[in-house]
Amino acid sequence: TYPYGEALSSILGYTGKITSVQSKNYISKGYHLWEDVGQMGLEKSLEASLHGESGEEVIAVNQKGQRAATLNTKEASTGASIYLTIDADLQLATYKSIEKRLSEAIIERLSQKSNPLTSKEVLCSIIRCNTLQIALMQQASEGTMQFDIYQRLMVAYNALDPVIASTISLKDLLLEGFSNGTLVKEKEILLALNEQKVISLSLKQMSLLKSNLEGTTEDYIITLFKSGSLKPSQVDVTPSSGAAVIVNVKTGEVLS
Repeated sequence: TYPYGEALSSILGYTGKITSVQSKNYISKGYHLWEDVGQMGLEKSLEASLHGESGEEVIAVNQKGQRAATLNTKEASTGASIYLTIDADLQLATYKSIEKRLSEAIIERLSQKSNPLTSKEVLCSIIRCNTLQIALMQQASEGTMQFDIYQRLMVAYNALDPVIASTISLKDLLLEGFSNGTLVKEKEILLALNEQKVISLSLKQMSLLKSNLEGTTEDYIITLFKSGSLKPSQVDVTPSSGAAVIVNVKTGEVLS
């Protein structure tokens, strides 16, 4: 877990296991295939400095497979410490500013009279990018909206021809059933997102949604974007990303 979460993720990047494509290069540098390496951002570009060296111990065993002697020991060493010119508080403020502007742009599209972005398109994108997690639906308790949706999803899946079922994922089936209105409604998706703590609905909002599951959810989604409960990074609509660079004009150091 990195400090400041998403606000610094685009800079710091992340680590992961060595892939099959990377294996030849890293093995030639003395890495083991089970090691984590930088895959993006500073973790990748500064891998050589950050990596350090693994320790090892060579032992001799007797006929029973028990340790008999230590032949060689190599102590592990940590990588170098890297100090950035990034101002973390400024980075966080910049991130929040971009996030707010993106939310405003999405709200504007939802509010357009001519060719608007629809609530269904937003909710489809939420399913498509796994913000709504089917795995959590599978674990949901009876009586919850997630449980009800998952039961309907499995009924639809089990009714498929086995050949078709082998080629379609539960997510694709949920998307199809939501898009054509045969499996789940917009307000049910919002209630499921609330149960998964992706968004935060008030008791009044939940009561209104449950009292009438028909209709679209543009007003609810606009309210969620305005409050910051729903964020551009959780959807897959245009615009959902942005960038800014702030530098010290005297030194040229990148601050954010």
